[in-house]
Amino acid sequence: MDATLELTHERIDDVPLLLGFLIKLRFPEILDQYLPPHPLHQGLSNGWLITIWIAYILSRANHHKSPVREWANGLRHTLKTCTGQTIRDVDFTDDRLTLVLGRLSDPELWHTLEAGLRSASCEVYALPVERVRLDSTTSYGYHTITDDGLKQLGHCKDHRPELPQLKLMAAAAEPTGQLVACDVHPGQSADDPLYLPLIERVRAILGRTGLLYTTPVTARWPLWRRGRRSTLVAIST
Repeated sequence: MDATLELTHERIDDVPLLLGFLIKLRFPEILDQYLPPHPLHQGLSNGWLITIWIAYILSRANHHKSPVREWANGLRHTLKTCTGQTIRDVDFTDDRLTLVLGRLSDPELWHTLEAGLRSASCEVYALPVERVRLDSTTSYGYHTITDDGLKQLGHCKDHRPELPQLKLMAAAAEPTGQLVACDVHPGQSADDPLYLPLIERVRAILGRTGLLYTTPVTARWPLWRRGRRSTLVAIST
């Protein structure tokens, strides 16, 4: 008797490419190192959970949690082939994603994780770092304002002062433009107090001092910290 041929049809789009790139950057390994699972945890590890979730966000351009479960269940064969992991129906439920997202919200853990991810991205190529550019941006949305939340009313560059926003302060290495570190702050935060903490983290990540730090705003003070001096200059934009 002839065997019955069973075909599985899945629309893979760019998912294998995104997963391959994230795996090459050792995302699952590094995330598992800093986010060990609970002793009673079952299913995908936190590292694989976040890695596949990032692939979903980039592929679908959607950061919402609720559609991830249906998306992952519709790509079980593809995800298993690309990752070598078994995908269960309950691996990408809202509560699982919420729990792992809550752990990522710890600033101390995030800073350590960020440094580990950068080290993994620079294993092959010794990218030049001649100076570091600091800059901030804001993102607004229709959110409920809470006293201790990130979404707050502040000076809005997008001319929507009635909507709450968050502020992102980022540091990029020049001339490559590679992101070194970034911090997320409440939307009403001023830029000036955010430079020094980020510069200290950049120094620790790069293991270098004496670099030139530039910003697109006026800064009138040199940076003195622990007996070391760097220079912060403003550039016109």
